[in-house]
Amino acid sequence: MEAGASALKITLALANMIARSLAASLASVCSASLLGLTYRPGIIDYVIVGLLLSRYVRGPMALYRMPATVFNARMRLVDTSESVDPHVQAFIEQTESALISDGFVLPQRIAISAESPLPSLESVLENPVTGDLANVVAMLSKSSTEMSPVVTAVTFRSAFTDGRQLQTSNSTHVGFWPDQPTHDNVVLPDVRDPLELLQLHRARVARRSAAVEQTKLTRGTTPEQRLAYATRQQLDSTNFLIACGYRKRSPQGVRLTARGATLMAWRRSFPWKQISERQRQRAVAAVMRLV
Repeated sequence: MEAGASALKITLALANMIARSLAASLASVCSASLLGLTYRPGIIDYVIVGLLLSRYVRGPMALYRMPATVFNARMRLVDTSESVDPHVQAFIEQTESALISDGFVLPQRIAISAESPLPSLESVLENPVTGDLANVVAMLSKSSTEMSPVVTAVTFRSAFTDGRQLQTSNSTHVGFWPDQPTHDNVVLPDVRDPLELLQLHRARVARRSAAVEQTKLTRGTTPEQRLAYATRQQLDSTNFLIACGYRKRSPQGVRLTARGATLMAWRRSFPWKQISERQRQRAVAAVMRLV
């Protein structure tokens, strides 16, 4: 506890020093300008600029060096006899039961790993009455900062006759890439109850259905068709990122382009990160007002 407090004090002191130095530099520039003098930057000015700009250089370089990713190739159906991590299993079963109680049917479980017990699992469900689809994902956390041993997300999808698709998710992992133009996505990371999230999603669907007719989505009727649906979802997302220049294909798989690495890194930095978060908060507030 004391170590954490000390680290926080050091961080705050460093931030305060940088802020004061930056303010002093700006004041010096302004004063020199008002007096008609030429301002000569000192070492501290270059240090400040370097600290502020290094993130915009090192971030893209680190992302660009990441190895290629192979998508879809490992996606497979999960047999009921397979061993699954107990934390992952518990979340998937609890969420499936909750959604089944509200009209969703026949969960189809899919994995992208051959490990045993499985460290991650996805379940795809369908509501044949409303035409909504649900994706439930749980995976063991690899981060020591996570409060839970598993990272989870529930996403609901609904489509309309004009080609647009509403998606409502409670994923806690923010995407630093653009949304597909036909997708209207809202992320509500604080809504952990799947039925509460479903209520908010259906409120969004009801609002849009007043102007555009909803069309039913389906995953298919056989396990193989459902696997093909999940694979197509991932492929569509990958192809979109390739089309907008964020990713490119390579012999090893799919990797970030220089443009994609730069924009993704910058989206994680000031001020774009703060702008994106404000936009998300406004979208969340608008959804909350529907119920």
